[in-house]
Amino acid sequence: LRRPQESTDVASIQVSMSCLAIVFSLFIVAGSIPSRLNVSLSIQLLAAGLVSLFLFVLIPACLAVFSRVHLLGGFSLRLPKWWFWLAAVLLGGSLWPYIYELEISILTDGRIEELKQIYERFEGNLKAVPLWIKLVSLAVAPAACEEFFFRGFLQKSIRVRTSATMSILSSAVLFGLFHVIVKDALFFERLLPSTLMGIVLGIVFERSGSVLPGMLLHVMHNGLLIIVSEFESELTQLGIGISERQHLPASVLIGAAMPIAVA
Repeated sequence: LRRPQESTDVASIQVSMSCLAIVFSLFIVAGSIPSRLNVSLSIQLLAAGLVSLFLFVLIPACLAVFSRVHLLGGFSLRLPKWWFWLAAVLLGGSLWPYIYELEISILTDGRIEELKQIYERFEGNLKAVPLWIKLVSLAVAPAACEEFFFRGFLQKSIRVRTSATMSILSSAVLFGLFHVIVKDALFFERLLPSTLMGIVLGIVFERSGSVLPGMLLHVMHNGLLIIVSEFESELTQLGIGISERQHLPASVLIGAAMPIAVA
C-alpha cells in the first residue's frame, strides 16, 4: 500500500481491494442512516442518493488520488464509440422484463406476502414522493455512482491481473452481494438478478472501454422499473398485475428480445 512514485491509469489490486473493504463496511453502516432520519421520505431518498455519492465516488476517488491514479483513465471516463451508446440505450430499455421475470420466478408465495407487508409500511408515503425525486435518488444517483466504482474502478483493476471473463464475473458477483443488503434486512433473492445485470454491465464496459455507456444503461434500467411501479394501476388495467406477481405477456418478452439481440 506504499504510495507509488509515478502516476498510472489503473489502480493496483491492493488499492482496489482495500477500497472494496472500506466501501462495503461503510455501506452496511451508512446504508440505513437515511431511513432513520426524522425527515420526510423525499429528504430520506435524496439523502440516500448522497450516501451513494459518498461511498461509490468520493471514497474511491480519494484512494485513487492518494495512489496517484489518473481520475479520467483510472475510472475509464473516456468517450466511447457511438455504437456503444446505441447498445446501452437498447439494453437499458429492454432488459427489465427479463430481470422482472427472473425475480418473480425466484420468489415464493410466502416470501411475496412477507415483502408485501414490508412494502405496505411506506407505500402510501412513497406514492406522495414526486416522480423526479424517485428517479434522481433511486435511478440516476445509485446507477451512475455504482458504475463509477464497480466497473470503472474495481473491474478495471481486476482486469489487469486476470482475464476479461474473470474480471466481469467477479465484479458482477460483488455487485450482486451489495444489492442483497437493503437497510436493515437481507434480500438474498436480489443476488441472482443483480449479478446477471452486473454481467451485462461488465460486458458493455469490457467491450467499450468506457464506464459511460454502462451508466446510461443502468440509469435507464432503474428508471424504467420505477416508472413501471409509478404507473402500476394503469398496467393493472391492461392485465399486467405487478403486485400480484403476474408474468408479463409473451408479446412484451418477444418485443424486448429484439433490441437485446441487436445490442
